Amino acid sequence: MSISKGLNIRTKIDLKEHSQIIKYTWDTFAQYAGFDCEYIDESPDIIIGGSENADIKISEIFLKNLSDKNYTHEDWFKEKPLLIAGDGQPDYLGTCFYMINCLQELGTEAKDKFGRFDYEISYQKKFDCVKENLVAGYFDKIIEGNKFLSSETGKITRKSKFFLSHDIDNIYGNTKLEAHHAAKCLNIGLLLQLMMNKILHNPTNLNINDILKLEDEYQVRSTFYWMVVRGKARDGMRNSDYNFNSSHIQKAVSLIKGRGLEIGLHKAISDTSYSEELKILKNDARSNRNHFLKINLPDSFAKMEEANIEMDCSLGFAQTYGFRNSYGLPYHPFDMDAEKPLKLLEVPLHIMDATFYYYLKTRPEKATIDILDFLEKNKENTVISLLFHNNFLTKYKFKDYLQMYKSVLEYIHDGGFETLTPTDLIENF
Repeated sequence: MSISKGLNIRTKIDLKEHSQIIKYTWDTFAQYAGFDCEYIDESPDIIIGGSENADIKISEIFLKNLSDKNYTHEDWFKEKPLLIAGDGQPDYLGTCFYMINCLQELGTEAKDKFGRFDYEISYQKKFDCVKENLVAGYFDKIIEGNKFLSSETGKITRKSKFFLSHDIDNIYGNTKLEAHHAAKCLNIGLLLQLMMNKILHNPTNLNINDILKLEDEYQVRSTFYWMVVRGKARDGMRNSDYNFNSSHIQKAVSLIKGRGLEIGLHKAISDTSYSEELKILKNDARSNRNHFLKINLPDSFAKMEEANIEMDCSLGFAQTYGFRNSYGLPYHPFDMDAEKPLKLLEVPLHIMDATFYYYLKTRPEKATIDILDFLEKNKENTVISLLFHNNFLTKYKFKDYLQMYKSVLEYIHDGGFETLTPTDLIENF
């Protein structure tokens, strides 16, 4: 998907102002389109700039907004989610930089009750476009609008790939829910089973082996994110309810690693640093996801970079499913202060089970239809990232969510889609 076709395109950036940002965006486009870039001043194939002879136009409003550090989306997008220059022409490249790097989140202090960027004030909400891979569409427009590019690269149609993951928030938390469900259904057998599980310290949520067997059946791979901080957090949030270093948790971790799969850090809501939590994890984990998807930009990325985390997968809206940065592929965030991309690879999250249960309150049958529709619409040019928590993959209260996950796995298996590990993603992007 991100492999070069062996095509080298000589490019001239005919702008001094914000040239590193334009180079970064063109490099991101080149990765999408499958070619290599050579930056030259003489006899280029493509000229990017603001003059009339430029093949790819950069608008003055894009440059001014960057210089003014004006990131509010109302000043970028007026009638639709696209930056329009003074002459009425679209600035596709400038729009893509803004979207990919979530600049709208730098332009507001508004947060939801958990301290996260609020989807309700986003341009995705305003223009009802959160389910659209807009950047890929705009990259396609760049190709279509340039004779040289359209003849050299053609239409980009690469089969999508999947990144499946599981956040292990709690191991014991479902016991009361399951017991209440069993009592409501007059399921005496289940009540007795839950009591026996409690006596034997074998909670329902410690279902790692069940998840692995299910995924083996469909020949897919997934990644498990573990939390190393327990107890109450803040603002109504909780961290894990288990001791990561306990023997039964370590046995589950060994099961995962024994299958050749990877574990990652599930960064807690706490004052401990990424580095401190990685030490507790005592593993060669290469990736991270923040608990509650609580990520504040650009600070969170900077802290991950400092801790030498190679990949993060926290960038998603908890309140809805879709594209938080309007792009379907992993990317390296751009450091606006240092004016260069980070080493950190961000793999945005698109679908989470908790979104449908807690936020959208969608019936599982309808949620399954919505998810499969999203997968079908994005079966090309995307690394689709899905998160299903272990506590939603039990046979009792959440059996409909277990069936939902099976429907996803069936779609992946029957469609012949490849599932990726963090190492696959890091090495290919």
